[in-house]
Amino acid sequence: MSENQALTYTLSQEELFFLSEMLDLKPIFGFEDPFKGFLVDEIGARFDVVKEEMAAKQWIRTNDQGQLEVEALLSACLLACGGEDGIQLAKRTPEGHIYQANLYVTPHMVTEVSPSEERAGHLVFRPLADARRTISELFRFFPDEAPVADAWHVDIPDTNMDEWMKLTAEEHADQLARKGLEEQQILAALHAFHIREAQGAMRKWKRERNYWYIAGIYYYIAEDSMILASEQQGRRLMIETYRFAEVKEFLTTFAFRFIEAYSEEQDAELERLKQQWLSQREQ
Repeated sequence: MSENQALTYTLSQEELFFLSEMLDLKPIFGFEDPFKGFLVDEIGARFDVVKEEMAAKQWIRTNDQGQLEVEALLSACLLACGGEDGIQLAKRTPEGHIYQANLYVTPHMVTEVSPSEERAGHLVFRPLADARRTISELFRFFPDEAPVADAWHVDIPDTNMDEWMKLTAEEHADQLARKGLEEQQILAALHAFHIREAQGAMRKWKRERNYWYIAGIYYYIAEDSMILASEQQGRRLMIETYRFAEVKEFLTTFAFRFIEAYSEEQDAELERLKQQWLSQREQ
């Protein structure tokens, strides 16, 4: 389905910046200020232009009190983006298909934000279901577990996945050998990390005052090798033969607090906004 046919909003970086300011949102994970270094007068002049463009799209309007307000469903999408929690997804299949998105999670609304394939430099915002249903779908993001004859796992201290993947194959082999892996186990891991016929990453983040706490779980596949890596507390990386139980635990612990906060009344209200938005587009 194209971006224009789906229940989506395609925003430029400038539009996102001004809408965030209007809604008084906290900094959004993964979003850079497009006006960093600009003078206040320059930003104001640009806002006048972008404001007219957004009004023409019916994203904003002036209410009876003479104040600007954001269209209701778009506002709900963006308020989720200004929340405390989310999941960053990236996946490449053996056929070369690539998917990248951030999911901004609240109990009653999850907003998917992905790069636009049709407009360079733009982001596509799509309201999804509530957290319960969305997170249950994420279990399909990772592949099924295959039988393994010699399961193993190792802990690599004082590192994370980004740092690990910057190492060479020789450095990987040396560290895995120091952890006691046998030659065939090391070769299987090297194939997965460095050939990478398919791979996926799921990173959860949480706002903690002025910074983001980030932890991820990752899989790598090459030939018959399936390796799982997960970032643990205390800057510790666990690498092991692929086990879906680790994925289940990762998602279940993330989902628990959203399920507790769920309310059917608020969910019904968001569904009403979606249907209203679709009706208006069809007119």
